[in-house]
Order: sequence, then structure tokens, then C-alpha cells
Amino acid sequence: MVCVIFSLVGLWTSYYIEYTPPSGSEKKVSPSVVADIYKTLKRVWYEAPAAYIMMAAIFSSGYFLFVGAYLQLSLIPYAIQTLGLSDVQGDTSF
Repeated sequence: MVCVIFSLVGLWTSYYIEYTPPSGSEKKVSPSVVADIYKTLKRVWYEAPAAYIMMAAIFSSGYFLFVGAYLQLSLIPYAIQTLGLSDVQGDTSF
């Protein structure tokens, strides 16, 4: 019941958020992902007021996502080998 109340309060307060128009960016997706990442990191390093903190936040976020992806991939073999479950029972992506 508490979760339902929180969700209803969140829904109610979301109606008071002002509309933000799209930025209208004309940038297209580049096939060179590595070059885009390098350009972004270089721009953050030279233009951000607190570059050390921003770079730490970027790399920390990347590390957190890496650990989450690794755990997700390791969960099915763990469920099959250790817990004796089938691959369907060990699949947590549903």
C-alpha cells in the first residue's frame, strides 16, 4: 500500500513539471564510436570546471555498468551449476 501511495504522489507531482522543448540537435550517429568517446572525454577534461571530479564520475559510472553486466552474464551459469536450476529458471532477464 505504501508503494502505491508513493507512485500516486509521484504521478501527481509529475504533472507539475514544465515542458522542455527538444534541443534540435542535428548531430548524426557516427560509426566511429571510439573516436566519439575520445572526443567527449577530451572535451570534458579541458572544459569542465571540476575536470577531475567529472572524469571520476564518468569512469565510476562505466565501472558500475561493467560490474552489473558481468554479474548478469554470470548469473545463469551460477544458477545451473551451483543451484541445480535449468537455464530457463536461471534466466533473470524477464
